[in-house]
Amino acid sequence: MSGIEQVREIIRKEVEPLAALASSLKLELEQTRADVNYLIENSIDTPNIYLKPNDLAKLVGCSHSTIKRYRNDGTIKESSIKKVKREKRTDYYYHRFAAIKDIQAIRPLQIKTKK
Repeated sequence: MSGIEQVREIIRKEVEPLAALASSLKLELEQTRADVNYLIENSIDTPNIYLKPNDLAKLVGCSHSTIKRYRNDGTIKESSIKKVKREKRTDYYYHRFAAIKDIQAIRPLQIKTKK
């Protein structure tokens, strides 16, 4: 075994545990994010986390029919939508943060705020 091969083997032995640790930390971080989002959503101080289609449309600067199109074509993911069945109709509510993130994946947004 040449010197270079020995160095490569030493580096490989050192990097493998680090890669496993990084993978473990990534999973732990994702779980922590999910836990924090859950706590925020269920906090008494948090305003309603789900928006009606018209409210989301006003916030992102488009029409409610565009929001409906985004829902139907999958731009807004199922995980960002809460379906509420009321007898014959289904109402859709959009997660305040996740739906905006989904829309930002296809178009830049300037979130509208009251002045």
